[in-house]
Amino acid sequence: MRVRRFLFERGDNLAGGIYGTILVTSIIAAADFDENIWRSLALVLVTGFVFWLAHLYAHALAASLEQQQTMSFEVVRRVAVHEWPLLQAAFLPSFMLLLGAVGLVETKTAYRLAA
Repeated sequence: MRVRRFLFERGDNLAGGIYGTILVTSIIAAADFDENIWRSLALVLVTGFVFWLAHLYAHALAASLEQQQTMSFEVVRRVAVHEWPLLQAAFLPSFMLLLGAVGLVETKTAYRLAA
């Protein structure tokens, strides 16, 4: 139950979710429908993760500088949870691409569902 809540609840950062959605949609839109769908899936997941890490680092560093304290695990954890919706935005589109990658739907259909 706790894992489900962590993975799927939106949290209090709607802007992060919107930003993540824009990021994922732009990656999928830039992909060619005839491109290797596994590569597109990897790009969505890796890019989403890297952007989440970048937001995590930037916000945690800013918080530590504003408080004039060293960056603590608690600050990093709090920021990671707050920025989680940015990464969550990649889950459903990635699942749709995975359906195409394993052949359960046609590649073009998978791209359309993911976008």
